[in-house]
Amino acid sequence: MTGAILSDVQLDERYVPIFDRIAEGSIARERNRELAHDAVKWLKESGFTALRVPRAYGGGGITLPQFFRQLTRLGAADSNLPQILRAHFGFIEYRLEGNDEALRRRWLERVANGETVGAATSERTGSTHNSVTLTHDAARNVLPRSSIK
Repeated sequence: MTGAILSDVQLDERYVPIFDRIAEGSIARERNRELAHDAVKWLKESGFTALRVPRAYGGGGITLPQFFRQLTRLGAADSNLPQILRAHFGFIEYRLEGNDEALRRRWLERVANGETVGAATSERTGSTHNSVTLTHDAARNVLPRSSIK
């Protein structure tokens, strides 16, 4: 994103129509136990998922109070969506607080380009019984089917 940081009025002009569109299908999704794939896609395409990413990395660079106002509006449209994206937004804040600039740039530029971070993580403790092993194969991380129990 380029130019000045968006004002609350500009953010509302951009996102209220998307939130309205999301709200139109929220009750049906809940009743039919449908996943909100389209809604998440609209949020990603609109730049919502990169609002807290600093402008230097290609994001919206908005303040936390601005972000929470928009997140509250999203929750009013469909309360499941802030939950779906909470790990993503938490990860962004974690990267913003970190001291490793290379790591920050690597991840925040990816988020600014539309990637999202999921919540498929778990602590490896005796209480979680996590037996999944992630291996690295030359080009990517791989989750072998045999490790899923």
